[in-house]
Amino acid sequence: MVRILSVFLMFFVIHFGSAERVYSYAHMNLSGQEPPVSVKPLVEQYTAAPEKEKPGLCLYLAYVYHNQENYVEESRWLAAYFELYRGYDFFFPALEEMDKQKIRAYGERMTRIYPYIFDVSLIANALREGGVPPTVLTLHLEVRNRAHYKLSAEGRTIKAGFLKEGQNHIDLEVFDFFRKSGSHVYLLNLKAEHLVFDKEITISEEIQSEIPNEAPDINASSRRSSSQVSLYLGSRLLAVSRKIRGGISEMRFDIPPADLHYRPFIVNDKLRSSPSGIPILAPLALAYQLIQKIREERKGDTVPPVEIEKTHRIERNFRRVTVGGGTINLHVVLTLRTQTLSLPSVIISK
Repeated sequence: MVRILSVFLMFFVIHFGSAERVYSYAHMNLSGQEPPVSVKPLVEQYTAAPEKEKPGLCLYLAYVYHNQENYVEESRWLAAYFELYRGYDFFFPALEEMDKQKIRAYGERMTRIYPYIFDVSLIANALREGGVPPTVLTLHLEVRNRAHYKLSAEGRTIKAGFLKEGQNHIDLEVFDFFRKSGSHVYLLNLKAEHLVFDKEITISEEIQSEIPNEAPDINASSRRSSSQVSLYLGSRLLAVSRKIRGGISEMRFDIPPADLHYRPFIVNDKLRSSPSGIPILAPLALAYQLIQKIREERKGDTVPPVEIEKTHRIERNFRRVTVGGGTINLHVVLTLRTQTLSLPSVIISK
């Protein structure tokens, strides 16, 4: 019986000894004592820990680095806690209750600060099928907490500003898109208080081009064409202007012979007309009645909300006009993906 008890005690010391040292080290940091030079034991504990303990260790390490004022590493471990584990509650049975309360309070505060991006996508509404390739693409970002942002490409800042909580739109000029297949990489830098986080946004495009076999139209320059402009107020058509263009045609005018007996300063009684006119206020009253009628009609009109088409993949057919007047048909597939860059090196190296 004594031998069995001694074997059990030896197993308990071997199994829990290393974890006890790690927890006692972390407790030194939480208690405000002088921290050791390295946090290597905690990082090693993270790599060997079961999956259910890793979220807590991420938050644990972020808190330790925060106490050491190492905000770069704090940002990385917070990014791991929120991006990889979605800020789940942690499991640490060996911590004292006071230490658990301190870390939970820290985690709750970071939850109100960390600019977690739920989704980054493309808005496809403006990309018309069969039209010309666009010069602007719009990014749609859904953010949990507000933050300052900077968007750069190839080391050059192209956008900067403030992301509010909720939905945000960022317009990208894409003059170098829709020419050949390839990828365009953007770096999104987020800053919230003393924390800095980086995300990589990649837009890949696959392009298939085709020159249509169209016979040249030798009469294109002389063919008559027309254009029409319509002016609406709400759903009411107010005016229409139509212009017809075409080749120059021969025109002849018959000019009557001159009247040699014309006397410009002699008034002909037959041409004299009696004074006539209309009240000045009549047109104004008519215009006022027309405007009032249109307003009454428009009160019942309801404009349906425009639904935003958000997607990570867009497939469209475009038509590009060349310098020589020809056309090229393009079949384009755009794909967007994001990646969190500000993660601890022990996680990136996996």
